[in-house]
Amino acid sequence: MRPSIADALEARMIALGLDTDAIDREAAAALVSRQAPATLRNYVRANPDAIGTIQPFEFLAGGRIDAYLKGDVTLQSAERDRNVSPAQLRLADALREAGTLKQRFNFGFLTDPDASDQRPEAAGLGVAILGSLYMMAIVLVLALPIGVAASVYLEEFAPKNRLTDIVEVNISNLAAVPSIVFGILGLAIFINFMGLPQSAPIVGGLVLTLMTLPTIIISTRASLKSVPPSIRDAALGVGASRMQAVFHHVLPLAAPGILTGTIIGLAQALGETAPLLLIGMVAFVRDHPGAPPEGFFDPATALPVQIFNWTQRSDPAFVERASGAIIVLLVFLLAMNALAIVLRRRFERRW
Repeated sequence: MRPSIADALEARMIALGLDTDAIDREAAAALVSRQAPATLRNYVRANPDAIGTIQPFEFLAGGRIDAYLKGDVTLQSAERDRNVSPAQLRLADALREAGTLKQRFNFGFLTDPDASDQRPEAAGLGVAILGSLYMMAIVLVLALPIGVAASVYLEEFAPKNRLTDIVEVNISNLAAVPSIVFGILGLAIFINFMGLPQSAPIVGGLVLTLMTLPTIIISTRASLKSVPPSIRDAALGVGASRMQAVFHHVLPLAAPGILTGTIIGLAQALGETAPLLLIGMVAFVRDHPGAPPEGFFDPATALPVQIFNWTQRSDPAFVERASGAIIVLLVFLLAMNALAIVLRRRFERRW
């Protein structure tokens, strides 16, 4: 596939009137990403009827060319770089002036999977975003009902004795436990004891559920306490049972605080890295996880782990990818906090 790409690039240079003798064929083809042959191969496999025809393609530029267009690589630095030459940079300038080489946002960064060290320009967040969404879904489905049920019982029905005092103290202590401890717990129980697969969203979701539960319980209990006692007394005075007073009156009035605490807990879990490293989610994952529920058991990674992974790579192009991933993670966190504010203002009641 790469000879075909080199032929097409050489034909384009001739059509533009560029000097093909100023740079050899292989060096000119190196301007194109190493991902290009795989892209062309996948297209041919999906469209065998296209063999023998001329089709337009858009390929990513190589990592050094991409950095040159962004100003991170110069002609002076290229003289000391074995991965790019000044002749290649001058050819890139000529192709950009002719409109063949264009600089724009790569939407594949949000959908493509990770790439090897030889193709940093092709690395994407697709697997990490899906893995994070799967884990957040698991945390929401498990942590919200368990946390709310525990809070309602402790606040409204549990007798005040030594046992409940111990439970309340332990919940407060769990909220202050470092997240890496939950990672060790998840490794011991969910992977070593239960035999769940490493680097799977189901394990990450269970670990983050354990870490998020104390936050949801504490915020839910605070919301229940904020409901005036007169609401409970009025419901009981007109003949409602204790259960009806709680679920028909107290819980709906406490819903804004419960939702806000839940979203804040999810946002905290979304940014966690240490527990996910211990359960193997730092592994290189090339394929997207499948659709739920099978996808919960497929290998995946998460946004904070992907950022950590890219910062450890040797190629400087991965630093830019890590910076872009940080922006994506911040957008997710800002969106979740904005949703918490909207829900609180939408359902907030004042007495």
